[in-house]
Amino acid sequence: MTSNAIMNYPALILFDVDGTLVVTSDEYIQLFDEAFESVYGIKTSIKTIEHSGKIDKQIIREVLRKQRLSDELIMEHMEAMHEEVARRFDARINSLQLNIIEGSIEAVKALYSTGFLLGLITGNTERVARAKMKKIGLGDYFPVGGFGNEAFKRSELVTIAIEKAQNQFNFTSRTNVYVIGDTPRDIEAGKEAGVKTIGVATGTYSTDDLRVAGADNVLLNLCDTKEIMRIVAQ
Repeated sequence: MTSNAIMNYPALILFDVDGTLVVTSDEYIQLFDEAFESVYGIKTSIKTIEHSGKIDKQIIREVLRKQRLSDELIMEHMEAMHEEVARRFDARINSLQLNIIEGSIEAVKALYSTGFLLGLITGNTERVARAKMKKIGLGDYFPVGGFGNEAFKRSELVTIAIEKAQNQFNFTSRTNVYVIGDTPRDIEAGKEAGVKTIGVATGTYSTDDLRVAGADNVLLNLCDTKEIMRIVAQ
């Protein structure tokens, strides 16, 4: 479904994954805890930090810093850590529960069929994020993205996704880029990257929380496809 053909896309729409498109079971956190022990030889957990809205590379570093590991040692094995989490995810993907958030599938398909260029902005590594999308039937809808193995800051992921859109699809209109996410960190990342933001209260944060974070538009969910179309067509 995806291709590198040059088209005149009206906008680039970047979706967060967890809390916006799907909800992943707590077993996913367990995969990280197992990988910490396997790669770094340390028994620890993601739950030792506040991790909502953070990206995998950032989470791994923060957890291990609390264990007093040096940044040099952390980075030496960072790629191996990403690979171990992805390997464990692949091995359990059929048993891991992914709950599709109401309206997300329909919204993505409607935007795609209307001719928008779609991408992912997620704390997950690319391998894990794409496996999740494949499992819920959206594997071919997001040709670009910024992923949790590519940077430490979420705003950098937005910039990375835009650069991929420019390089692969000649998309040059930065004024027509939207980040859609369910946490204040998604909104802050979009604002820091200089793009428009749509907050959706599909996770643990309310519409008020997302407005306070500075979202340009706020929706209860992704069910109102016509309203989403109206926003991104402005």
